[in-house]
Amino acid sequence: MPIEKYGVWVAKPVRVTAERAAEDPETPHAHLFYDDGTGGQFDHARRASINVKSLSALSELVFWLVPDFQHPILNALRGLTMGFHRVPSQPGGAALDYIRGNLMDLRTGRVLPHDRPGTHNDIIDFILPEFQAAISRNATVYLYGEP
Repeated sequence: MPIEKYGVWVAKPVRVTAERAAEDPETPHAHLFYDDGTGGQFDHARRASINVKSLSALSELVFWLVPDFQHPILNALRGLTMGFHRVPSQPGGAALDYIRGNLMDLRTGRVLPHDRPGTHNDIIDFILPEFQAAISRNATVYLYGEP
């Protein structure tokens, strides 16, 4: 199903939360609150809800962490100002295409459950520290989706 009004937000992350299995065992999300300069209903921030569990019978997701990500798509993102930008679906542009875009080595992905007791064994254990580090260093984030 195509995404309506597909685009990318350029923003500063300000806060992150995640729903553990006890809070939402069916459709949990991580919520990244961000400031793109346009205000928002969450303490002047907007919220990106990020799936952390699939609704399919196999509910795990594949996770990649690429600390020194290098790819031509970055050239298309560098010039964008804060806020939302529509992104046309075309080769060589800023649209995400994990397969044809050759964004990462697909063989290096880890299949992870949403929430499991213990440390470093589920997707939340990996994404929360990354988001928190981005908040701490006042990073710029690029969030793909639709309004």
